Amino acid sequence: MSDLLDAMKASLADAEANKDQWQADLHEAALKDPNNMRNWFPKVIASGVPYPETHFVELPAETWGDFINGKPTERTISFVNQLKALCCIVGYPCFLRGTMMSAKHSWKDSCFIESEATNLHAHVYSIIETNEMAWGAFKPTAFAVRKMIPTVPAFYAFWGKMPVTKERRYFIKDGKVVCHHPYWPELSIEQPTPIGGFTPRTDNWWVPLLALLNEEPEEEVRFLTQLAEMIGTVISGSWSVDFLQADDGSWFCIDMAVAEESFHWPWCPNAPESMKRYLEPKPDVDYEKLIKQEQRDEMKDDR
Repeated sequence: MSDLLDAMKASLADAEANKDQWQADLHEAALKDPNNMRNWFPKVIASGVPYPETHFVELPAETWGDFINGKPTERTISFVNQLKALCCIVGYPCFLRGTMMSAKHSWKDSCFIESEATNLHAHVYSIIETNEMAWGAFKPTAFAVRKMIPTVPAFYAFWGKMPVTKERRYFIKDGKVVCHHPYWPELSIEQPTPIGGFTPRTDNWWVPLLALLNEEPEEEVRFLTQLAEMIGTVISGSWSVDFLQADDGSWFCIDMAVAEESFHWPWCPNAPESMKRYLEPKPDVDYEKLIKQEQRDEMKDDR
């Protein structure tokens, strides 16, 4: 019996040692991943393109492993305390993300840090958990605390009540823009929720709001093309570059990724075949007219 127990103990010890090595190997691979924010963000800084104030806290492989286990440890508590200090520097509310993603669809439970009272440990865990489900072997090697950009959302969406705002995605190849799209196609929206006291009359009340948000005036396209190509001067290859508009009309670069791993609108000529299964017709509706009619109907009801 003692021989069996000794063998079991040895097996468990080997498994623990292998787990540590596995975590270290994944961490090393993630450090080299071009999608890692630590690799592309210095290029944004060097380009001179506006970006939100950003501060990093490194996430060692061992601390990531502690978060995966789901229970607070001295390492996770120390990590969260460092993030809290940065939140105080940039001010509340602020934006939290890992170097691979922000889990923004879960907004109120992940990337949106409303105040000092927010359970930051739970938000970090939510982002790491979503990262695991979405990207598998690609792990965050650091977390970024970013100053929240004030925006004008059209409505909320998804299970986390994420504000749907004016965002754009530009694709660059060898320094030149090859295509661009609004960030949120109609097919992507789930669980839309109105802002304020607006009471929807139809299930598709949010469609005209999104269509207006997604209009791309020529002046905007010229300006964002210039910003995207400024980034293209300091980074080689093919990339997607995401921009967010603030409430004062200014634009910020908020994210980048390797182009081959980034979503195109299905009707884009550059969309790979795997994305064309989402194909839907381009909207051809006078949404502004529909909104005005809805407003007139509400005024009649008020009378």
